[in-house]
Amino acid sequence: HRAFPAPAAGSPPPAAAQVLTLDEGTFTISRGDSVIGRESFTIRSTPGTNGPIVQARATVAYDGRRLSPVLSADSGGAATQYQLEVRTGANATEILEGTIQRGRFSATMQTPRGKNMNQYVVTEGALILDEDVFHQYYFVARRNRSGPIPVVVPHRNVQVTMRVEDRGAASVVV
Repeated sequence: HRAFPAPAAGSPPPAAAQVLTLDEGTFTISRGDSVIGRESFTIRSTPGTNGPIVQARATVAYDGRRLSPVLSADSGGAATQYQLEVRTGANATEILEGTIQRGRFSATMQTPRGKNMNQYVVTEGALILDEDVFHQYYFVARRNRSGPIPVVVPHRNVQVTMRVEDRGAASVVV
C-alpha cells in the first residue's frame, strides 16, 4: 500500500469549475402598444473539455403559448445543440431537439401528428435564432462585427444570412 501526504493545514481546496452568468433578465413582449407576453432568460458560461460552453435558457410566454428553449454554444456563440418545448395549456404541442456537428444541422420535431426528422448543411459558426425567442440576439451582439452572419432558423428548417451594420451610437431608455 502507498501513503499519500495530507494537504497542508490552511491550504485552499482545489479550484472548482466556475459557472459565470453572462446575462439574465426578464422583459415584456409588445405588439404595437399592447403587452402580449413576457420572456425570462439566463445565459451562463461553464467550463468544458474543449473550452467554455455557453448555455442560454428561457421561458417565453405569450399568445397562450409557453416556449422553453435551451441553446448550447461555443464561446464564440456558434450553436452546438438546441432544444425547444412549446406548450399550449398543459400539453406539449412541439418538442424540437437539434445538434450542429461537422457542418450539418440535424433536428427531430415531435408534434401530436408525429415525428419529423430533418438534416441540412449549415455554415461553420452559424448562430441559432428561433422565431419568437428574443434573448438569442445576445449571440449576434457578442460577435461584435459588421457583415454577414449565418443563422439557422429551426422552425423553418433553413439557414439564412443576417447582415449586421454599425449605424453609430444611440441612446436606449429602459
